Amino acid sequence: MKIRSVFKKHVYWFHLFVPAKGHVLSEDSNGKVISAEVSILTESQQLVWEGKIRVFINQFGTYPQPEDLNRIQASDTAKKMLLIELRRYIKPQKAFL
Repeated sequence: MKIRSVFKKHVYWFHLFVPAKGHVLSEDSNGKVISAEVSILTESQQLVWEGKIRVFINQFGTYPQPEDLNRIQASDTAKKMLLIELRRYIKPQKAFL
């Protein structure tokens, strides 16, 4: 899914995708960890970062792994915007993952 996100003067495009197969990395009674493919682009469509982020899902919510977010080489604003959009993207799909 391609998402345009705006916060104050910052504009980024996020490409978020959870593949149909191989997305569940681990599963136990507490929840499961899935892998989401993410691309961050500027307003002019220049690639800022591309990679996979692990997301922990349980009955209470959706939580991207902090160590995966910390290794992203982008501004703190872009990371915060990614966190919001990633949770918004995965939440409706939670029942199908």
